[in-house]
Formats: sequence, C-alpha cells, structure tokens
Amino acid sequence: MVGGIMTFRKSRLDKEGALTSMLGLMQGDRAHTILLMQTGPDKRSRTFMDYETVTLAMDGLCSTFERKLKELNPNLRSITYDIGDLYSYIDQMPDLSALVFDPQLAAYIPYGKDWLEMKRAGAITVAVAATGLLTVLSLVTLNTAALHTVAARGRPGQGRSAPLPAAAGDGSLPSGFSWQDYVYFNPDLNISSEALARFHYTHTGRYEGRPYRRIPLYLSYNPVWGLCNQLWDHIHMVAVAAHMNASLVKSVAYTREPAAGFSQKFGTFGFVQIPLESLLDVERMRAYWAKRGLVIVEEPPGPPQCLTGSMAKQLNKLASDKQHWTVPEAAQHIAVKVGQLVRPVLRRDPGLDLCAQLYMGNPLFFIHQRRSLPFMNMAVQGLFYNSTVEQAAQAIRSGLVRKAGTGFQGVHLRIERDWGWFVDHKQDLLGCFIAVMQTAGFSNSSACYVASGIFGYESEAAIQALEGRLSREGVCGSLLHQQLFLAPEVIAGLHLEQRALVDLLVLSRAGKLVGDTRSTFSQFARELRALHGLPKHTFFSVTPGYSLGSDYRIFTPDKA
Repeated sequence: MVGGIMTFRKSRLDKEGALTSMLGLMQGDRAHTILLMQTGPDKRSRTFMDYETVTLAMDGLCSTFERKLKELNPNLRSITYDIGDLYSYIDQMPDLSALVFDPQLAAYIPYGKDWLEMKRAGAITVAVAATGLLTVLSLVTLNTAALHTVAARGRPGQGRSAPLPAAAGDGSLPSGFSWQDYVYFNPDLNISSEALARFHYTHTGRYEGRPYRRIPLYLSYNPVWGLCNQLWDHIHMVAVAAHMNASLVKSVAYTREPAAGFSQKFGTFGFVQIPLESLLDVERMRAYWAKRGLVIVEEPPGPPQCLTGSMAKQLNKLASDKQHWTVPEAAQHIAVKVGQLVRPVLRRDPGLDLCAQLYMGNPLFFIHQRRSLPFMNMAVQGLFYNSTVEQAAQAIRSGLVRKAGTGFQGVHLRIERDWGWFVDHKQDLLGCFIAVMQTAGFSNSSACYVASGIFGYESEAAIQALEGRLSREGVCGSLLHQQLFLAPEVIAGLHLEQRALVDLLVLSRAGKLVGDTRSTFSQFARELRALHGLPKHTFFSVTPGYSLGSDYRIFTPDKA
C-alpha cells in the first residue's frame, strides 16, 4: 500500500467523565445525525454531512480533521496528533453544530461545539490500516493508551527518501514562532488556526524553510513619468506598505526637462531624475506615517542579512493583462514572494535573522482602486506636498479671489502635443472642451483658470488666438493661467512637474472643473476635489464614459 499512518495520541482524560460520555453516546447511538460546519472564514465553505448514528458522525468529524492534516502534510508517511489538536481545530471553526434526531419528540435536537467535543472524547475510533475498516471502541474498554490509526493514502512519487529527523512531530517550536505570521507568510497552506499552524511547521514547514515569524520587509519602487502617474504610484505603495507593516524605501521623482531633448514620438520633452522632496514633503510624511507604524527609509539594510528580490516582471505582466489586485491581494502576493525568497536560507538555518527587500518596479496599474477605497483614502491622507509648491498655489488662489470677487472656475485643457499619441489627431479637442464648458455653465463673466502645458511652449500669438476662440464661444472672457499670478523669478525656480503640481492644487479648489478623465491629472484633480468636500456634479469630463480608475470616488464616497 502506498501511503502512511496517522496516529492518535491519547490525552489525559477524566475516566469518569469519559464513561459518562460513552454511556450517553451508546444510548443515542442509533439517532440520525446531521453535522453543520463552516470550515473557513468564507461563508462559501459552509457544508453539511449526515450520518446514520452519532458515532459515525463523530468519526466523520475526526476524519475531516485528518483530511486537513494530510492535505497540509502530503509528503509525511506518519502523522501523530492528540485530542488537544482536534479540539483546537474544532474551536477555530467559525461554525460547527449537530442536529440529532429524537424519536420520542419526532424532531431534531440542536447541539453545539461543547457537546461535539464531549462526544468525541467519549469514543475513540480505530481504523485498521490494512483493511480500512472502522471500529468504535470506548476508552474504558481499551483501558490503554488508545491509538487512533487511519490509512493515509499518499500521492505516487511523494514522500521523503530518508527517515524524518528525530525532532519531527515532537511539538517543539523555534524561539519567536508566531502562528499568525506563519499563516500570513504561507497563504498557500490555507490554514487559519494556531493548532494547524503549529502542527504543520513541526511536521513539514521546518524542512521546507517556511518563515515562521515576521520578516522585516522593505518595499522599493520606481515611479513612472508624469506628475499624477507618480502621485498614484506613491499612494499605491504607501497603502500596501501600511497594510503589511512593511518599510517603504524613499523613491526618486522625475520631471520633463527641455535640456533632455524633445521626443517627436510622444510630443514631449525628455524626463530627468529629481529628488522626491521637490514634489512631496517627505519629512512631514515620514513623521505622519511613523505614528501609524509605517517607516520611510532612505536605504534598506544590505546583504547578506537582507535578501533582495523583484516583482517588477510580475507587475508588468499584470498590467499587460489588464488585471489588478486589491491592496490585501497585493499584500498576499508579496507575502508569497517573501516566503519564496527566504526558504532556501531558512532550510539551512531556521533561526537566522533575515530581512527582505522587494523591488516593485512601476506600481501604477497593479492596484484596483475602486475595490481598495478605504486603503486609497488612508494613503492620500498622509500625502503632503512640497511647501514651496503649496505657497505658490495659495498665492494663485488668493489672486483669483481678488480678481473675481467670488469663486473661480477651472479647466484642465489637455490639448498638448504629447496628447496626440493617445487620442485622434484629427479630433477638435478644443471644440470638445468648449462644448462641455457650455454644458457646465461657463460664461464670459466667469473667472476661468486654465491649466495646460501649452503655456510653456506656445507663442503669445497662439495663446491670444486660443483666448479669442473661448471668448467668441462665450465660455471664458479672460484666460487666466499661472504665468499671470506668479513672478517670473518664482516660475523660473520651479521645474515643470512642480508647476504642474501648482496647477493641480489650484484646480482642486475651483467651483467647477472641466477636464479629461483619460488623463491622470484630471482624474487626480477630481479625487482631490472629493477630499475637499466638493460634490461629484461639479466635475465635468470631455470623455464621461472613460476613466482610468472608476466613475466612483477613489478617496471618498460620492457626494450628490
């Protein structure tokens, strides 16, 4: 027979209690019994099994536990457990009860876990491995260290080629063992109880090098080009790292730079690397998140103690397949990767103190934002902007209020040259914006602030022509933009991504905003407005049926 032996080790049980339990079992043994159980946190794991007698029902419950042990330890030829392990398994079940038929009442009587544990203690099932036949014997009849033996049929070709070390199954656990961490870093085991975690590690996990305690984790990444693409990257990584209690390695940032040359293919300047501090207030973020358990570091520890790995290819494939993870799903995949990274080392020395660094590549598209709303909201609350940029945005808002006397309207006029590779070249993009501005109620009397990259490269004549068309269409009598409010020396001290961030912060406070949700800039502005309490109907898109994230609020619930 290909397989192994499962042995039950008798616990210290009260003989009088066992006898009482046994007698009760024998008296009601012929009663039809239905077991109702939920084996995991998912309600879809609910099931039921019915048996002709209480005894068979108790044996069925024990068999369920044994099948779980064999599933977790497919390579072991011999597994030993005791009644305490079985009780722990029962206790961790979200739901377990029995319905036992009472012929005198002609009805089923419900019983809970305590009754089931008592019945299980009252009888020990013995399966003869050679024949697979089950026999019910009482503890009193055996009056010995009763053995519970069940044939455990294995898979061909599996099993250890050498005997297990003497420590196998002795219940000893390494210092610092955490069953919660064992479950977390080994999600493929699909276990959720302390008993099963301890059992699996002592019998199998230690030889597989599975991590059994928290592995300090450092997540690094490289943001993609474009202001709001980068902001989304930071939000995604902060959300995942905070959820995992991992450390986040500070990234770099990028800005368009005329000196880097002009790309004819994409219609934009090349990008150069800049300090992240030029866009975000990193020190303020570091202090904010430190209070919440997330550490932002300059550099992770080096080898050999800190093992390095990468998930960049996996995330690239995820993006190419147009698939996304929720934040908890991403954390689970990362935990699996960490486990794979440390196993070869822990197989040699289970007690070694290790840490892991995972490079995530570009994380722009791997998080499903709509299904991760609480995490997105949490992350953006701790996103703080460069103080110089904040001051410039405030100066523009104050100037707009003085000029208009009341509020102002905003437009993200996404008609730059680099937008041509994404949309139809022949489409009258400006005409689309004008139509939506008319729908939104813009007029020549409106104070209209326009954010667009065209102000950085178009001639003065082209800007005047644009202003003339907007005025003729009756949607903007005076074209207001950044250059009219900030001194030349202030603008000269800002790189292009900082200037874009200034516009973003201004538009997030406009009374109404017209944008294009094909652009992450318009999308991000829409979400910031939600944070500021501006209702959904104050944002208008030239492409209402398209959104990079969703038509729902990412940072906050929809407001009417």
